[in-house]
Amino acid sequence: MVFRFNPPLHAIACVLAISGAGLSAKADIYTLSKDFNYSKSISSPGTGQLTSPGDMAATLGPFTLGTPTSVEVKWSYQEFFTGTMGPATSGSASSFGFSGTASLDGNAYAGGGGSGGGGGPPNTSFSAQTNLASFSNVITQGVGNPALWTSLTGSSPFVASWLINPNESYTFGGSMTGTLTGTGRVEVIYTYSPAAVPEPATALLLGTAFLGLGFARRRA
Repeated sequence: MVFRFNPPLHAIACVLAISGAGLSAKADIYTLSKDFNYSKSISSPGTGQLTSPGDMAATLGPFTLGTPTSVEVKWSYQEFFTGTMGPATSGSASSFGFSGTASLDGNAYAGGGGSGGGGGPPNTSFSAQTNLASFSNVITQGVGNPALWTSLTGSSPFVASWLINPNESYTFGGSMTGTLTGTGRVEVIYTYSPAAVPEPATALLLGTAFLGLGFARRRA
């Protein structure tokens, strides 16, 4: 006895349509990040640095969730001072600032900086801050330095750094005491296509469709 399997064309089309459903991958977002916080007590007069060489560096990754289409790297940093002026008759002034270059595994790609300062009459409280320095760069395959894309999408962790030291310093004159703080953050934001995996509902529909084809075969 020979069985012929001649399912209706509409049944075949149904299976093909269902098998395609749930397999298309939509773009998704995933973020790696690290915060940086620094604090130092100040007793003026004097000069110095709040950060140390290599402080603003983070080991991140690797990224393994899917196929990246672009990666945005965002940096921000700001310094603040709060304190009290001393009894000096002339008051005093403070100044502090920073600048530096951002890199991925040692490959420079951008930079930024900020500055600020302030002071007041004797025996008064005051605060000062730098501007918020921030910058963002979108890195894609085939555009710019290929080493950047390789670092961000490779199978090993990578180092994102914004080395503001040694170009970061403060100067406090006269007589004042207080605290100098710095806050920074790096974010590495991946836009990617996850691996296409059938959803449970799609698998159920596929099973139902193939079952229908089985009935069509029996009837044939």
